Order: sequence, then C-alpha cells, then structure tokens
Amino acid sequence: MDQQRAYDTVPAVVHMHLARTFVGTARTFVGMARTDSALVNARAALVSARRTRNRTIEGRALSQLGHVYSSAGLADSARSYYASAISIMREVGYKRGVRNALAEMAESFRTGNEQKQLDRAVMYFDSAAAVVDLARRGAGEDENAVAFLEDQVDVFGGWARAWAGRRAEVGSARSAASALGAIERGRAQSLVDMVTRLQSSERVRGLAQFRPVVGRDLSIDVDSLLAPLRASRTAALSYLHAGDTLFTWFLEPSGALHLQPPVRITEAELAQLIRSSRRSLGADDARSAPLNPDELSLSSDSLLSTRYPVDDWKRLAALLLTANLEATVPAGTPIVIVPHGTIGLLPFAALTVGRDRFAATRRASTPAGARRTSSVQRVALGTRNPLRYAPSFTALRASEARPRVAVAQGRRGAAGSVASSALVVGNPAMPFVYSGRWTTRSRLRSLPGAEAESQRIGTLLGVRTLTGKTATESAVRRRMVDAPLIHFATHGLGFGSAASARRSFVAFAPDSLQDGLLTLGELMDERALALRAELVVLSACQTGLGNLTRAEGSIGLQRAFLAKGARAASSSAFGTLTTRRRDC
Repeated sequence: MDQQRAYDTVPAVVHMHLARTFVGTARTFVGMARTDSALVNARAALVSARRTRNRTIEGRALSQLGHVYSSAGLADSARSYYASAISIMREVGYKRGVRNALAEMAESFRTGNEQKQLDRAVMYFDSAAAVVDLARRGAGEDENAVAFLEDQVDVFGGWARAWAGRRAEVGSARSAASALGAIERGRAQSLVDMVTRLQSSERVRGLAQFRPVVGRDLSIDVDSLLAPLRASRTAALSYLHAGDTLFTWFLEPSGALHLQPPVRITEAELAQLIRSSRRSLGADDARSAPLNPDELSLSSDSLLSTRYPVDDWKRLAALLLTANLEATVPAGTPIVIVPHGTIGLLPFAALTVGRDRFAATRRASTPAGARRTSSVQRVALGTRNPLRYAPSFTALRASEARPRVAVAQGRRGAAGSVASSALVVGNPAMPFVYSGRWTTRSRLRSLPGAEAESQRIGTLLGVRTLTGKTATESAVRRRMVDAPLIHFATHGLGFGSAASARRSFVAFAPDSLQDGLLTLGELMDERALALRAELVVLSACQTGLGNLTRAEGSIGLQRAFLAKGARAASSSAFGTLTTRRRDC
C-alpha cells in the first residue's frame, strides 16, 4: 500500500521518462523473442503513460502493446490495442504514430492465420500509405525526403505482398497490377516531385492522377502508368525483394502483365551473387572511401583474365529473367528494367537468354552410357534487346511528360541545326582530386581515348567539342542548360555511401571560378539549373553508382541529371573500356 501511495506521488515528468524507457525495453525484448518480459514492460509503459495525461505517450504505449501481442501470435488482442492507438494518435495529430500503427495493424492481417483477412490488410496498408505521402510532403529537401521514404519501404512492400496473396480472390490480372501499383506508390517519389516541379502546370495536372487517394483501384493507376509502354510494345521487368522473397513483374510486348511465382532467396545470397558477377567483370563494390587515381586504371588484359563464374551468372539469369522472355519478347524489342535494392548493381546486359540446343535435338538412339555433350545457344540480353533502366514506372512517366526537343543530325555544324547546340566534352585538362583520407591531392591522368571518342561524336553531330583547357567546368555549366544533347567523355566516379554520395563527380578543366569537379551536391543545390537535354551521356567510370536505397534507387549522378530535367541519362556502373584499355 505504501509502495502504491509512493508511486502515485511520482511527478508526471518522471512517468513520461518511465513510459519511454519501458516502451524501448519492451521493443528490445521482442527482438530477443522474450515475449513475457516484453509484455511486462509494455504494460508498465501504459500505466506510466496514463499517469502523464499525455495522449501521445499513451498512444505509443498502446501501439507497443499491440506489437508485443502480435509477436506472440495473439492477433485479436494486438488489433484491439492498435485500434486504440490509432484513435488516440489521430486525435492528437501524431502522424508518425498513426502511420506505424496502421502499418502494423495491416501486417497483422496479412500474416495472421485467419482466412480472408488480406482484404483487411490492403485496406490498412492503403491508409498507412496515404499518411506516408502526406508526411513526405512536409519532409523538406531531397535528402530529408529520401531518408524519410527509406524508413517507410516496408509499408509498400507489405502492401504489395498482401495484394499478391489475393490472386485466387480477385484474379491474377488484378492481383498483379494492384501489387505493382502498391510498390510504385513508394518508389522514387522524391525524384518524381523534383521532375514534376520543372514541368508546365498542364503537365503537372496530367500527372496528378497518380497522387494517392485512399480506396482508389491501384490496378487502374497501373494501367495508366503502363499505357505508353503498351502502346510502343515495350517489354518491362520490375522487381521487389522483401522478407527474403523475390517478386518479379513481367510486362510482355503484347501488353499482358504477369506477377511471377515468388522465389525464396535471402538478401545475403542475392548480394553475394551480384557481387560475384560484378567482380567477374572487373568491377568493385560501390565506393565509399576517397579514391586512389591509380586504382582507376585496369587493362583489358586484366579484365579478360578475371574468372567468370558461369554458375552464378546462370542462377542470376534464372532468378531475374522470366522463363518465357525469349519466346514472348522478340529480338530488338526494348525492355525497361525497374530494379530494387542491390539488383540495381547488376549488369542486366550481361545476363544470357537462350536454351540448351542438345535438349531439343536429343536422339533416342544415343547409346546407353555414352557421354552426351550439350551445345548451348545463349546470347547476352544486351546484344539481343535495347535496355533502359528506371527507378520506377512513375518516374519514367514523369520524365516523359515534358515536351520533346527535336534533335536532328547537324550538317557539319550548320547554323540553326538543333544538334549543333549539343554539348560534347572529351579529355579535359584534368583537375586534382583528394585521395587517401581526403587529405592528399592527386591530378587525374589524361584520357586520350576519351578525346578520340568525343571527336567522333562531335563529327557525327557536326559540333565543335570541348577538350583540354577549353573544357572548363564554368564553360560546361553555361552551355549544358540549353544543350539538347550532352556527352561527357572524361573521368567520373559515383560514391556508394550516404556520407560520400554528394562528392560523386564528373571531371572537367579547372578555372578561376571552379575546381573542375562538378559534383552531385553542386548539381542538386543549383536551384536555378533546369536542363532541356533529351539525353545526357556520362561516358566515365562508375558514374552509375551511388548511395543505393530501396525507396529511391541509386542516389547518384544519373539521378541528379534526371532531377534537373534531362529526359534520360546514360551512365556506367563499371569502368569504361576504350579501344585498347580501360581508360578512366
């Protein structure tokens, strides 16, 4: 009795700290699978929270109790607490709490053992996604929006998985389209925001149909998103890797959309396969540390001597390319690829399609015990079909929304020809870069192969190229705003960590105003910069790398050029190979 009286006299501010501590401790015990201890702490958190008379703290404690009961498999109790938490947090306007409780309520319906609960799951995921979108609009600049969205990817992944599970209930076509619509709602949204801000008001209104509305039929949204691809008979592959399960959507040139049977593979297994494939092509992992310029030189002889892990490549092809791709996608048909997570580091062009010819021509008369050798007819996907990558179908549609610039080949620089205003840069007088621990400065080496490349491009387009000391960063900045085509053949590098990604650069000649390194950070921070380029070619090493995220894809140079208005950007996730050696 004395203990209770003493407890009653504890100030509210102390109870607030106690409630937060108990919530954190309960969460820790859930992670340790110690449900009883988690439940004790979650209940204590609720008692302290109610003594604070702080409704936000009470809502968080109720949500944590729901989480504990859900982890214990007691779905009904969990949902009761989630419902109370949602009600309170809506009342006080705590959007983050509402979002989390809605998502956990949805997950309890998706993973519960009860029959016919997936319809409830998609309803709650839908509501959670709407709250996410509302909160995202107030997240601020791109970096903050990306960080916020990265914390929300499980909402959209769970939503997609719930729709995928409703195949028998709603039909395979609607299930596949709605599941794709769910993940599209959570992908590359910050990039889409930046792209649409550059468009005319009419174009922005045209894209408004894809803004989240609770209860809207996702399959209708997807039909609208895919309409241009269907009209051009373009094929597409989109991926989701969530919960150690790989989902693949395949859009045939005929317009039919299929969700392939899910494949079980852990994140570690998939990452190892992709890492092995990259190393077999002479590429390292995405860089996160300062570079050593000497490391950027790798001869073609070294590349060719690298071990080629055939079994790993075969497994990747089996995982990521649908079995009927060869039969349904004719050679020459464009394929749009929307990767997810580490899949974005994979060179799809090197994956092979085809079949074992021996299996189709095997003769019954082959003597028993005779050794059979197979003749395999396989071809690299990149030599069979033109490939295009996009962080999402929504981002692709947004980039395609702006009016096109008519680009025609110039007549040896004929005045007035559109191509005559193209910007072509090759082998500038190289700047210094930092190496070691960002303390040592070294000059990047000259690239004669890149200069020859730029001269060929310039001749083709009928323009004068910028090379050597004329290819200054200041000159490039001035001219690229109005250029309909941009081609940079120079040094470049994308850094793979969030801390270093803004240092990713394309190298030009330094001058009195600029250091010669046009960085991702500078591109993104130039608020007045708006490009009209139909295509930006980054013919430089590893410019396709960046900080790899699940929500926005690779945060790198190619994304920066798209965000600034370019319709398309061509980059490389590897070193670029010139006539005689890897020249970067």
